[in-house]
Amino acid sequence: MTVFSCMLPDDDFPVVLHSVTTPPRGLNELSGVGVFPGAFNPLHFGHRSLRRIAEKILAQDVVYELSVANVEKSSLTEDDIRLRLQQFDDSSIAVTAAPRFVDKAALFRRCCFVVGVDTAERIVRPSFYNGRLDEMHSALQQFLDMGNRFLVGGRLCRRAGTARFLGVDDLQIPERFQELFVGVPESLFREDISSTELRRNS
Repeated sequence: MTVFSCMLPDDDFPVVLHSVTTPPRGLNELSGVGVFPGAFNPLHFGHRSLRRIAEKILAQDVVYELSVANVEKSSLTEDDIRLRLQQFDDSSIAVTAAPRFVDKAALFRRCCFVVGVDTAERIVRPSFYNGRLDEMHSALQQFLDMGNRFLVGGRLCRRAGTARFLGVDDLQIPERFQELFVGVPESLFREDISSTELRRNS
């Protein structure tokens, strides 16, 4: 297992890029790559698989992103961050203090965010903007203005004894923002397990 030195983001360097091959590097922003945000608690096969497929679709490197701050949970401690980083033995990971996608967009201009369908659904749900439809539209417009896009991986949803694939076509995306979201075909990727399920079963 690789042991990362733990350098944290600050006002001077809001993005810290960690890699197994080079020391941590502080950056003001990162562009020209795909960005895969997540808590990665734990990192699992679905994450790795979606990243590999995204790199092929985007024809560029995809960097994982871990935020030390979280809108709905406590901030990660330095020990938490070090443990999470130790999972990434073959990839670069950017550590930020940007919990919301509007915060991430300011640090990753012109980047395509790689997300699961559950995350994409939250991005277009007004309840995640204090129930304010205008705030949601403002955030989506910001993504357009900054050149961000979302590549969405689907998953198998099991309800009431039945299972069906949920993808980008199942999202309630306002028409003028539909170009922001592109789905990964089910034939290329389908995630059947989540980090939450892995923690529950461990």
